[in-house]
Amino acid sequence: MQTSKSVHIAIDLGASSGRIICGIYMGNNLKLDEVHRFKNTPITSDGLICWDIKSIYNNIIFGINKATNIYGDNIFSIGIDSWAVDFVLLDKNDNYLFYPRHYRNERNTKAMEYVTKLLGRDYIYNQTGIQFMPINTLYQLYAEKSSPRSQIHKAKTLLFIPDLINFWLTGIKTAELTNASTSQLYDPTRKQWSSEILNKLEIPISLLPKISPPGTILGSLKRGVGTNLNLTKTKVALTATHDTASAVAAIQNSKEINSVFISSGTWSLVGIQSDKPIINNESLKFGFTNEIGFNGNIRFLKNVTGMWLIQECIEGWKSQGFNYSIENLVDSAQNANKLQSFLDPDHDTFQTHGHMPEKLFRYLNRTNQELPNTHAELIRIIFKSIAFKYKHTIDNLSHILGDPIEKIRVVGGGANNYLLNQMCANITGLEVRAGPIEATATGNILGQLIATATLPSLEVGHEMIEKSFQSKIYYPMEVDNSEYDYSQFIKILSKPIWD
Repeated sequence: MQTSKSVHIAIDLGASSGRIICGIYMGNNLKLDEVHRFKNTPITSDGLICWDIKSIYNNIIFGINKATNIYGDNIFSIGIDSWAVDFVLLDKNDNYLFYPRHYRNERNTKAMEYVTKLLGRDYIYNQTGIQFMPINTLYQLYAEKSSPRSQIHKAKTLLFIPDLINFWLTGIKTAELTNASTSQLYDPTRKQWSSEILNKLEIPISLLPKISPPGTILGSLKRGVGTNLNLTKTKVALTATHDTASAVAAIQNSKEINSVFISSGTWSLVGIQSDKPIINNESLKFGFTNEIGFNGNIRFLKNVTGMWLIQECIEGWKSQGFNYSIENLVDSAQNANKLQSFLDPDHDTFQTHGHMPEKLFRYLNRTNQELPNTHAELIRIIFKSIAFKYKHTIDNLSHILGDPIEKIRVVGGGANNYLLNQMCANITGLEVRAGPIEATATGNILGQLIATATLPSLEVGHEMIEKSFQSKIYYPMEVDNSEYDYSQFIKILSKPIWD
């Protein structure tokens, strides 16, 4: 195990921002240094919400340059993680045919309805073990294929967002396993692309590149990139390129199914680590998904809408002259009036961009609930509802496993949200351990340390992480029953609401 100083660059792309973070490893200790942060602002192209992929890439190069100016020859490796499901199609000359589409485009809902009706939900789930969400690559790809302006016939290669960045950095095309497994195009039992689904939808499997495992070296920076950055000896490592997979890689796995993780950010991913896929009628009924982890294990989890609701409220209020930070809103919600009102964070109404405060008020009004009088009251309702959705998801998970959940581990940006974490402990009645906050970047760098043989295993890396980063424990406290009524929340979930 190496003990000399080495620097490893984590490219961490999120749905609202991207960051270049340097991990400084020395003597089994890890420190993080964020050298560049940039906004990841969607654009409109062809009447669709898209990602400005060239701007993202230019910011990545800018950030790596900044890191090089600081750390120079100590930079051993570079690794990338990002959100999942979105992709580009490259033509025979490796040019992208269109800007990568944003997963929140409304056309994906119709595509999911058609595909599930054509193939059957049971069939798709038994093949892939993935929960049904319009954002899934399967439905996005079918929506693209079905578009009157489709250019899929010109496509030669499909690459997910982190795979595209890796290709531009190294010239090597591959599909990293953890990201590929989220697409609903991958069979976790056979450990290969689901050719049957692709054939039935007349999508050529030749579009999909070979799948490569994380924790390996992809290659060197290609000529030009490495020369410009003076990083000719630096390797590009395949980390767990799905951000949740990197975050979970940073968590110690004790093999105990009574401990659940929540990777908390724009989305909250609630689940456990399992040795094998859990694909049965119960997991299908409750909407759980089987995604591959860093070590080839299964992240058995469910998506819960998280800070997306807060981020969209902030954007909506900004147009009215209010400039809030998430930290401001957490503090104000802590002391806000306590209303007995709830909402379903995952309701379809809330999954698209724009006018979020109005959508939330409309939902509360149509369910005949008390309306908030202040922004802080609305934010408190959101946090409380997310915590209730955690409990609902954990209860369903416990039912599937046949064992009670006893502890919760929160990682990611939400680990810093003391109000949500305390609500989670209060509502579930479970101990909540929060941290590390930078779990995704930490897991990314841990993957690089293993790929470069700086560390021998995840287990050794977990010991390092526990020494390097603090965590905080929240214990259940007595709550005001006039505000917290789980039975009422369940009733709200069951009400049909049309927008």
